[in-house]
Amino acid sequence: MESRIHVVLNVLLLENNLRDSNLERRIFCKAERCCDLTGRRVILVLPSGSLLIENAGSGDEGVYQCAVHIVDRNQFTWTYLSKRASVRFPSLSRFEVQPQDRDVYRGQAVAFCCVLDSQPAAHIEWYHNDKLLKDGTDESITVFAVSSTLEIGNVQSRHEGNYKCVAKNGDKSRTSHEAKLTIRPENNVGNEFTEPSFALEPRGEVLDEGDSIVLECLANGWPRPDVRWLKGSQAISADGDRIRRMGTSSLLILKASPSDAGVYTCRASNTQDSIDSSATIQVKVAPEITTKPKDAVAQETADVEVSSTIKGKK
Repeated sequence: MESRIHVVLNVLLLENNLRDSNLERRIFCKAERCCDLTGRRVILVLPSGSLLIENAGSGDEGVYQCAVHIVDRNQFTWTYLSKRASVRFPSLSRFEVQPQDRDVYRGQAVAFCCVLDSQPAAHIEWYHNDKLLKDGTDESITVFAVSSTLEIGNVQSRHEGNYKCVAKNGDKSRTSHEAKLTIRPENNVGNEFTEPSFALEPRGEVLDEGDSIVLECLANGWPRPDVRWLKGSQAISADGDRIRRMGTSSLLILKASPSDAGVYTCRASNTQDSIDSSATIQVKVAPEITTKPKDAVAQETADVEVSSTIKGKK
């Protein structure tokens, strides 16, 4: 039995392919509550057995499952449950974090952040003075994968101005506030000895196995700080294919595994001082069935025990 979802022009189709000459009844369940949904005017069960929801909206979101009842030649009723199919529609929340005004010296680094909740993940575009910033047009500018943070690693006069982000998800879009980047005057000494300070710091995250993450870190100071990453007390080699630097000094981890869980520290040092900022990464592992249940046949009303062994970490 195969469950698939199609959403086309507000028509939602859940396909359920099961052919059996003894098919007695086919019922769809939503949110673990099984009922005959065909009584609703906008929901139809097609001759193929697929469920069609016309003009589908947010009220139709949820988890669907098909329950098929078959009566055999001995008049026993068998019930088969399909895989569950999740129905979600694109959504955009209000911004949780928006870009803030920044003023720095020429040659320093700066970052702007946009964070909002969306399903699925929104596409983020950045604009400088209302002009779209395209990849590769300025070697000093990096837009981080995963987080979509905008980093300018070496601020110059051309970078001064207003920045904003636009989040897009399906036919929905949301625009952030504008933030102004100002370069401090040269007569304000910007190259005197100063201890490091963070412009970006890493944040703790809980990941599913296989997800990717950017641990953000950006520091200013004079002389310009050297930034290193540690996991626990061990230095990290950040030049591999799966774990590598992004932008000036952030850390990209691709396809996270349980071994990537731990405490990560960004250490920024120069001749004046050394400062640390740490974040904890947790990696959730999907349950794995190590002992599969075995088939069992029993009379109606008889007790049946089916056992299996599952391992996994939350």
